[in-house]
Amino acid sequence: GAGDAFAAGLLHALVRGRPMAEALSVAVRFGTEATLWPTSGLPAAAEMCIRDSFMAVNIAGGYRGLPVPD
Repeated sequence: GAGDAFAAGLLHALVRGRPMAEALSVAVRFGTEATLWPTSGLPAAAEMCIRDSFMAVNIAGGYRGLPVPD
């Protein structure tokens, strides 16, 4: 559920060398997104929502941890 998604987001950011404050922000976004979908795993559409939100932050000079699709 949301706790698992939070943990995944936290690890995702920390493994990519992001500072803890930024990693926690990523984790909250992952956990929040998990509550918006009726499935136990995040569907592709949820992953796109998360990536798109971080793409907007990237433009402003923030988080750069999520991959950009080809």
